[in-house]
Amino acid sequence: MRRLFTAAFVLITVPAWAQRFEVAPLTVAGVTTDAPLAPTGPGVTNVEIAGGFTYGAQAAYLLSPHTSIEASWTHQNTSMNISTPTSLATLYYMDVTALVGNFAYGFRGGSHRVQPFVFAGAGVGWLKSTDVNGQAKYTWDVGGGLKYFPMRHVGARFDGRYQPIHLGTTTTDYCSPFSFCQGALKPFQFSSALVLRF
Repeated sequence: MRRLFTAAFVLITVPAWAQRFEVAPLTVAGVTTDAPLAPTGPGVTNVEIAGGFTYGAQAAYLLSPHTSIEASWTHQNTSMNISTPTSLATLYYMDVTALVGNFAYGFRGGSHRVQPFVFAGAGVGWLKSTDVNGQAKYTWDVGGGLKYFPMRHVGARFDGRYQPIHLGTTTTDYCSPFSFCQGALKPFQFSSALVLRF
């Protein structure tokens, strides 16, 4: 208990100019949309990487009252699904993990309670499954959202982002399980998280 009070006291006494770090240790609620794939066979009506719950963590360093650099990690357990006019089947289960670095711009300074922002960046996405070999792919994102700080050091973050994972396999004759014979997976991601500033 003493350590908890000590940590709280340190946060409270840190001057505003020294508050350079923000940490969102766990995404409270996140969802990634479906990522449609191009049907490749007769009678196939839809092929997609299923959407669903996504979790992650994020850290940021504030360069100025309006700018920051961020690193985010997200993970989603999902599956590749295929449907025909009469049935829906899961071909295999997979994990999609991304590590992305972003540059963010806030429209209001860090002293405001409500802080809208936009961001863009790039990184790497990993596609893994117990049934097939995993692959690392280039990814980038662009998005925006807002932060709300009812207290100086504790707040919430809400954002949405477009985060395609580039496959680079539109011209190949052979489709591996993580190539899908198309240029990119194109999901959107929406999340909220607790933010600690110190």
